[in-house]
Amino acid sequence: MSSRSKVVYIDAYTSGVSGDMILAALVDLGADEQKIREEVLKVSSLLSGVKEVSVSFEETSLMEFRGKKLVVSAVEDVQRREGKEILEVLEKYKALSNLSEKAKKKVEEIFLTLLSAEAKVHKESIEEVDLHESGSVDTFIDVVGTVTALDSLGLFNNCKIVSSPLAVGGGTITFSHGTVSVPAPATLEILTRKNFPFRGGPINFELTTPTGAAIVTNIAEEVLEQYPLMKPIKIGLGIGSINEKGFVDVLRVILGEQNNKIYSNDKVIMVETNVDDVDGETLGFLIEKVMEEGAKDITILPGITKKNRPMYLISVMCDLNNYEKIVETLFNETKTLGVRIKEVDRITLQRETKKIEVEIKEKKFEVTIKVIKGLNGKTFRAKPEFEDVKRIAKELNMPITEIKKIIAEKINLS
Repeated sequence: MSSRSKVVYIDAYTSGVSGDMILAALVDLGADEQKIREEVLKVSSLLSGVKEVSVSFEETSLMEFRGKKLVVSAVEDVQRREGKEILEVLEKYKALSNLSEKAKKKVEEIFLTLLSAEAKVHKESIEEVDLHESGSVDTFIDVVGTVTALDSLGLFNNCKIVSSPLAVGGGTITFSHGTVSVPAPATLEILTRKNFPFRGGPINFELTTPTGAAIVTNIAEEVLEQYPLMKPIKIGLGIGSINEKGFVDVLRVILGEQNNKIYSNDKVIMVETNVDDVDGETLGFLIEKVMEEGAKDITILPGITKKNRPMYLISVMCDLNNYEKIVETLFNETKTLGVRIKEVDRITLQRETKKIEVEIKEKKFEVTIKVIKGLNGKTFRAKPEFEDVKRIAKELNMPITEIKKIIAEKINLS
């Protein structure tokens, strides 16, 4: 009935994330160190001014937490690189690399995110922007190394990568452009562009770097404050460089398995109110209006309220992002004095819509079919959209029941 797929959770809720920490955590998770070194040396050889590069991963501990730490030894006599040079290096590297096509594309996406952010901050084009820290060989090691690690672990296939919100830290940092508050301008620009959740603290240090932000925002498919339901397989720990009493600068990356569900879980908002002085015409209009405003469903039930008065219970199901508009409509159209709002979990079977062509009375019609799959993953119900059935019935001057029957027979629907 279901199969298992891999899931990775990047736990950066207190540690934040830098390029070296996520690379070290992935190596601790089992990534191929030799393959990482090979790819890093390939890209480093293409950078002007790089004289020497060595990369190793040290087994170490921080406040009794064991993990891996990235150790880089590099000699380069270039202080900054233009975006144009970085783009040229990436093109040459793609031709030399043994990474999968997905991985090569991911390297490019991460660097474009970095370049775009720096260009926006400095009001320059991507080609002309000067990169200092973000253009160093260290950044290439972090990005190429991380993507290589993910590729060697097979995490670009049949795996969902999920991240916590990123802790960005606090206080100030001093770098090539001066002293600014945390997060750094490029980091904040990346998180803003990617609409990626983050939190301040928990200490006054820079916890999420531009490189770390660019990597995670490009590899994570979803952001969850809590761990997803998973069966853990292995944990990778990447040790950072902050040595602050009481603070554990360790990034955790957890590899696990999930059942491939054939149903979906989500949350919806239920907006309810009781009305006892609204006529049927108003209720009919209300149904049309809330559905036009994005409601998922509306139910109106008759009942008896206080003082034995007849009333209607109006219940509207909607998304978190549009319930306020629904509330406003209920107040305006029903003159109710109050509404009840609650968030509820919802489980739905998989469904899809597809368009088919049917011929009735020597005329061809396009019909939208809603297909619903059961708990075994197989189609157990399919039905044509009523608006299409109604349109055909009107055009052919035939009963709706007859049109439904003909469509069902022609496409073998039950």
